Amino acid sequence: MAPGLPYRMVCDEDESDRLIILHFLLKYAFNGNSMIPTEEILAEGMLCLQQKQRRPQVLDIGCGPGTWVLEMATDFPNADFHGIDLCPMFPGTIKPANSYFRQHNILEGLPFSDNTFDYLHMRLMLGCLTLDQIHKLLAEILRVLKPGGYVELRDVEYRIQRPGPVTDSLINQKCK
Repeated sequence: MAPGLPYRMVCDEDESDRLIILHFLLKYAFNGNSMIPTEEILAEGMLCLQQKQRRPQVLDIGCGPGTWVLEMATDFPNADFHGIDLCPMFPGTIKPANSYFRQHNILEGLPFSDNTFDYLHMRLMLGCLTLDQIHKLLAEILRVLKPGGYVELRDVEYRIQRPGPVTDSLINQKCK
């Protein structure tokens, strides 16, 4: 575990399997991998190639085993997909040529230049961060996002409704 990052799960094969299953559950629940107009953004890769411009760039923060990145890279071969995560459980060799992974602690900032990404994706990360860390991460996201780019944050309400006294003290009071 990285200092200051309250990620409490073990980074092992079972956790990787759990995250892959969670990916497919979320994909089914949301009827796809993205809620933004990906066809407009990422299909522009064909136009960029024809006009000899830069390929669309996509970042997945907290990519885990990289399932989202791998699927999107396969679906949109004319865009580049980057995944970063604290735990290096993503694939190292067998992957689409337009997918890239990096082990990195996001609390140290995002390791990319200003205005790099057309689309930034992050899901189920807010429960791992304090409010101050969320503010710093959002500032970093705005820094690396191109003007007019898209940010997609998918998360859940971490506060348990109608808890008993023990659950309230263990979970809800810590989520404030």
